[in-house]
Amino acid sequence: MPWPGSFTFFKGKRLVVEDMQRAEPLHPPAVGIGELYYDKDDKTIRVLTQDGCVKIKRLNIYIPNQDLYK
Repeated sequence: MPWPGSFTFFKGKRLVVEDMQRAEPLHPPAVGIGELYYDKDDKTIRVLTQDGCVKIKRLNIYIPNQDLYK
């Protein structure tokens, strides 16, 4: 995992990548480097990189000031 971690924002929510794995691009669509896509055959979310592809294994949505365990 890169330090301090991998994350992005989507609709005001912080998405944190908690687990990922290097992978080969399977049938990569027309996306650019750093963009993600859903691989229907493998049923995974992948991010195209300059050197290949990363498979997202666990993604967490961080919602500030909300206790999800109450």
